[in-house]
Amino acid sequence: MSAFRTLRTWDPLPEGWRWVKLGEVCAINPPRPAIRRSVDEPTTFVSISDIDANRGEVFFPSLKPYGQLKKACVYFEEGDVLLARISPSIENGKVAVARNLRGGIGFGSTDFFVLRPSDSVLSEWLWLFLRRREFRIEAQKSLRGSTGQKRLPKEFLINYSIPLPPLEVQQRTVAWLKKTLGFVHSAQKHLAEAEGIANTLMASKLRQVFDGAVKEEWPWATLEEVVSYKTGIWGPKSLSSHCEFPIVRPTEVLGLFAEPQGAVLRCINDRIASNYLLEDGDILVVKSSGSPERVGWAALFRNPDGRKYLFSSLILRLRVRADLIDPRFLLFFLHKSHSALHHKSSSFQKAYLRIHNLNVKNFLSQSIPLPPLEVQRRIAEEIEAFEKEVLRIKEGLRESREVLEKLEMALLTEAFRPERWN
Repeated sequence: MSAFRTLRTWDPLPEGWRWVKLGEVCAINPPRPAIRRSVDEPTTFVSISDIDANRGEVFFPSLKPYGQLKKACVYFEEGDVLLARISPSIENGKVAVARNLRGGIGFGSTDFFVLRPSDSVLSEWLWLFLRRREFRIEAQKSLRGSTGQKRLPKEFLINYSIPLPPLEVQQRTVAWLKKTLGFVHSAQKHLAEAEGIANTLMASKLRQVFDGAVKEEWPWATLEEVVSYKTGIWGPKSLSSHCEFPIVRPTEVLGLFAEPQGAVLRCINDRIASNYLLEDGDILVVKSSGSPERVGWAALFRNPDGRKYLFSSLILRLRVRADLIDPRFLLFFLHKSHSALHHKSSSFQKAYLRIHNLNVKNFLSQSIPLPPLEVQRRIAEEIEAFEKEVLRIKEGLRESREVLEKLEMALLTEAFRPERWN
């Protein structure tokens, strides 16, 4: 008896159906035949990232010289089913049918299983069967490995039992699912478009507000004139509660407000730490990051629990002159100018060890509009109210996306119930 999979007791199968193991109707990782092809000939290559987990399709495979692929990659042919064998790709639904291969053959990551269906099973039927949530859950339970990425044993697939219907029923199942899931995918496409629009709403609002600053003829000042600024600190791991302080890192500078609950504890001398204490209303700017789009991102600090928070050496702290500028007004202006920041090469210093760094001098030299404080506060309150509405819209779209995902899984489950085709 297999340690990974045995036949299941399910409802009696309709006439013409039979229980089979995958290894009986599919060649799993079949041997590569002799291939005559120039080493320079463009050949289809599929990586794990080329498979869209939501649709189960290969998007934008690459072409590489055959000579680069023939030794170290998995071989497959037109109509083979590619199934991710590693976590979390297999749980996420990374399975697809290999189609439109250059010359009918392709190569891929060694993190794929290749399933070549026999004449008794359709590629599309098998592909859709393996996309079911039930299969993903069972596969996840059988993953092996104690460290790093866990892998699915080949024996699991060889011994995995499926209720195999006649080819005519397989064709009807595939046709019904393609039609039905087509409606779901169309709704998901429109939802993605709506989410894309929602993601632009705040930027549009900020442009609307601050592009009008010129027309208002407000006075202007450089950022350096309206804030004090300081780069943060770092220290060794804390070995004693007598010197430990939570230090906010760029990973906690998210959205419009910092989330310091994830701050890491480090040992800092009390006297030194007093120079780096954060106060409500401080603005934290990501000064260095491996992701260039994160550099210059600003978030407002609000103490969630009364602890004494410091900030890391990868962050620039801005503390406003309260007689000149409201911190929320400045925060929103910095977000408005963030996209423009990334179009100026002068905004960055040369990357070192793939870490991108803010050019602090140029960042502080940018001009800031200075309407009267009461106007700043009114504008900040207006933008905050708008942001709450945008968040409400995004939450509704997220819930709709989850409903569609559950609907897709429910349709896949329903389609493979034998009693449906009685």
